[in-house]
Amino acid sequence: MTLAISNYLAREFGYYGKSNWESAQIDVITNALHEIIGLYYTHILGENEDAKTETLKNFTSRVESYGVAMEKGLKENNGGDGYLVGNSLTLADIAFFNAYSEILTLKADALDNAPNLKALMGRVSANEKIAEWIKKRPKTQY
Repeated sequence: MTLAISNYLAREFGYYGKSNWESAQIDVITNALHEIIGLYYTHILGENEDAKTETLKNFTSRVESYGVAMEKGLKENNGGDGYLVGNSLTLADIAFFNAYSEILTLKADALDNAPNLKALMGRVSANEKIAEWIKKRPKTQY
């Protein structure tokens, strides 16, 4: 349900791409990030240590493989100096920023080999509305 709500809001506020093709690309990225975040929470909230170890392996593997794919895609889109999809901020960029803000707490080196994604984190956090929200959002454990 979370993805449906975020997709709806992105369409309503102009963050869902400028074409059906861009919307499909956004869906691919947000679904991948949703999968990684699911593993993240399964690991940190899990109680069975054996299961947590296995989940951490899956999480690490997905972060690495999806990170390579997103870095490549970003580089192919305006040389890596823009956004994940199209030429303006979209739900894909916001979802990436949100997910990696959490991912980096568990895997601090997740962007060490992804300079374009690391720069994208900076571009997204510098967005006026996002920067304003970051300053005033409630502090939570997760």
